[in-house]
Amino acid sequence: MSDAVIEKLVEEVVALRARVAALEVLEAPAGVTDHGELGGLGDDDHLHYLNTVRHGKAHKIADLTLASDAASFTISNIPQTFAHLELLVRARWNTTNYGDLYFRCNGDSGANYCTNYWTGNNSLGFGAVGNRSQIDAPSTLPGTNLDALRYSVIRLTILDYTLAIAKGFLLHCGGAAAQTLLWGQWQSSDSLTSITATIVSGKLVAGAKATLYGYPT
Repeated sequence: MSDAVIEKLVEEVVALRARVAALEVLEAPAGVTDHGELGGLGDDDHLHYLNTVRHGKAHKIADLTLASDAASFTISNIPQTFAHLELLVRARWNTTNYGDLYFRCNGDSGANYCTNYWTGNNSLGFGAVGNRSQIDAPSTLPGTNLDALRYSVIRLTILDYTLAIAKGFLLHCGGAAAQTLLWGQWQSSDSLTSITATIVSGKLVAGAKATLYGYPT
């Protein structure tokens, strides 16, 4: 083997060692955590991904259970990513007979709740109560002198809660003195971010439960 050939082989070995050394110190690129940063892919191009528009079911936003007796509870920081809301409440109160519960949007205590109602027990009643300072659920909470297994069930639906228009609502409550259906509007252009439920007197008994759901368009 000639000296020229040997010299060329040595040069190639040296160059190879240099490339190997460079690869050993090469750092891996940072990982991608946002699906939308992957080349050729969007944030929502896989049908099996949960999507509040594509999957038209109720999505649980909040689930609250009172650990002790309380006069009120608030669900706040409501996300603005749904079209409509539904609040389900199961409760009783710590006094006798039947207690009144009411709801306020964003803590608004002004006369901004235009309400109509239908109520029935042994007889039917219907009326309009005009502008109220809350959404009323009257005589709906069973008291301590009633069956301990008896709870009132309240369903409050609020439509288009993110839009700059009056928010339509529908409230149905039952399980106490009468079945009541209320409907009307919260006359505010503000987006709804919180719902507060308050008892007129006394307290809600520990174990009262409230679950808020969001619905897509």
